Amino acid sequence: MSRKKFTLELWLMAKFRWNDTLVQEVVEVEPPLGGSFIELPGPRRLPTRPYLEPFAGPGGVVARVLRGDGQVMPIVVLIGETVTVRQISELPLALSAGGDGGVWVLTRKALEYLDAEGTRIYTLNLTGMTLVGGNGGAVWVVGFDTAWFVDGDGQIRAQYPWNGGLGSVGSGSALCAMDKGVPRRVRCLEPDSKERFVTLSSPPGPFEQLLAFTCREIITQSGAALRRYGTDGTIVEITLQAAGLTAMGDAFVSGRSGSSIDLWVAHERARQLPLPLDAPEKGALRVVAVEGRHSLVYGLDFAAWYEGQRVEKTFVVDELSYHNDVFPHLWSLGTTRYATASPDGTVILSATGPAGAVLIALSWNPSRTARPHIRL
Repeated sequence: MSRKKFTLELWLMAKFRWNDTLVQEVVEVEPPLGGSFIELPGPRRLPTRPYLEPFAGPGGVVARVLRGDGQVMPIVVLIGETVTVRQISELPLALSAGGDGGVWVLTRKALEYLDAEGTRIYTLNLTGMTLVGGNGGAVWVVGFDTAWFVDGDGQIRAQYPWNGGLGSVGSGSALCAMDKGVPRRVRCLEPDSKERFVTLSSPPGPFEQLLAFTCREIITQSGAALRRYGTDGTIVEITLQAAGLTAMGDAFVSGRSGSSIDLWVAHERARQLPLPLDAPEKGALRVVAVEGRHSLVYGLDFAAWYEGQRVEKTFVVDELSYHNDVFPHLWSLGTTRYATASPDGTVILSATGPAGAVLIALSWNPSRTARPHIRL
């Protein structure tokens, strides 16, 4: 695996203040009664805020809203120069921006297209697992073993066998996914049935899925790890376990790296926080709040406040201390499908915290336009 220096760029894409555009309905999340689960240290019941689940494609970025327990709300959020929050009649399974201000909405009953005013333009007797946007306002409807290509005029133009499932992404008008039949290979299917294949420079993990497939790079996600495969054979991997906004409103991301915690904040240099001696040897430890020079690190039953890189205090986290001492400050990633990527390879993270629900953009290949950035 070859590596090279790169520039990581962070910026806030969208912010929704609680009880302004979105309601903060906090729910208690706990292990299912009578179900099997791994017993972990720390509180069993966790108050959890709503969050956005983003979908990105050639037509732009849209999102649906989920409660902390995963319940989908009948709400569609359109991200653009202005942000639109729209109530719809059915619960959305998946979304795709149409490019003209409209949105494709997949429900359990049908595929619909709503224009910029929210008027239903097309209704197709078609459903599936997810949607993948294509050029010209087109969309792929991905089912369990089939994919349908629907053009921008609402016409079903093709139907093909497809097993990419929820790991499917778009590349222009093509549909791409890890090839389940050949290790290390990415398969792309064009609307005219032509196929193309790309072999990764390193074997992917067993649960590694595509986020973006561009002419310059392939970006994947496996748990908390984001990996970038460059066309020159380089691989860059980042562990991201938390994201949010600082008290000043700047985007930050964080993740554990061995015996330290990485913290990246827009406008600032990257930081590494040394782990206290009493920190757990393994597990997700990440910065969940940045308030001036102070930052809060949390994971399972452990938490610590830092001033700069110095540990101020550590404390054991049970349900009471989580409610009183962690949750009021806590920024966290969404619990399911919190990451997606736009066609240019920009990764979009969904985070939720005390100030609202946000979408944070992260790029390995900064554009020529000036944005705050930090260098690794």
